[in-house]
Amino acid sequence: MTLTVDNASSNDTAVAYLLKRFNKGLLFGGEFLRVRCCAHILNLIVTDAFKEHNDCIDRIRYAVRFIRSSPARFLKFKKCIELEKIACKSYVCLDVPTRWNSTYMMLEAAVKFEKAFDRLEDEDASYRHDMSPNKEDWTNARMLIRFLKVFYDVTLKISGSLYTTSNLVFHQITVVQNCIRLNAGSANALLVGMANNMKAKFEKYWGNNEKNNLLLYVAIVLDPRKKLRFVSFCLKNFFSPEVAESMGNVVEQYCRRLFHEYSTTRSGSRQGCSSTSTTSTQIVSGLDVNIDFDSNENVGEDFVYDTIVEEFEDDSTTPFE
Repeated sequence: MTLTVDNASSNDTAVAYLLKRFNKGLLFGGEFLRVRCCAHILNLIVTDAFKEHNDCIDRIRYAVRFIRSSPARFLKFKKCIELEKIACKSYVCLDVPTRWNSTYMMLEAAVKFEKAFDRLEDEDASYRHDMSPNKEDWTNARMLIRFLKVFYDVTLKISGSLYTTSNLVFHQITVVQNCIRLNAGSANALLVGMANNMKAKFEKYWGNNEKNNLLLYVAIVLDPRKKLRFVSFCLKNFFSPEVAESMGNVVEQYCRRLFHEYSTTRSGSRQGCSSTSTTSTQIVSGLDVNIDFDSNENVGEDFVYDTIVEEFEDDSTTPFE
């Protein structure tokens, strides 16, 4: 049994209480009971990226807030859309600054109406302001949309409630790590700054064994398409050699402990029992491994994950066991 909770300190007390009450019925004394909410951790990681690099977001937020502040301004904006012949049925939406996913959706909606906002500057004198977005702001916004789409897709996948997500978590953690790693070496200063902020928070929560429930790693070892070799490959490529070796040894140790536990306690009930298993297969497309977040190509979680799979299939340095 596992319990998924966020990182609030009150949950430490709640988990300690449950361990005390149900200790005898839990595997390894409840060592695997707590799973820290991955969607919550991802939210903390991405929110950190906006701490110092949000000038273009502030200007676009000002533009959206301006047209939504009164019906008259919104009608004038609709007229600008018609004059620019923008064929889009959706309209701009204002974000909640403390929720990065709503900021992503605001940017994604707003860039479609860039020409209409430029037109509004000519049509409405009250809109002309130092906070009005310029050409560079719109360019940066498009780049941010491509960057944030990876994390938005990951959030949707690990937040699913109608399907099993435990077998997806390690994959999505590697996607997040790979995206941060790629952008930390980008030629764009904005992306580099955001990636470095995110890297510090990533390592705090997912860069060590203390805050990870390693059952999420074991789930990948049990996947016949990946096994321990894939876990070792990802750890080796995303962490320092010392950390990767340490985490890999701990995962293997946990696998052996679990095998020993089930082989000794469940052997008596094997006869007459049958088990079924279902495997969800994700369809991924083979694409170029070089990701350019400044280009106009579509980039998302599936694309970033493909790069990891392709590197893994070509790898010959990680021994097969």
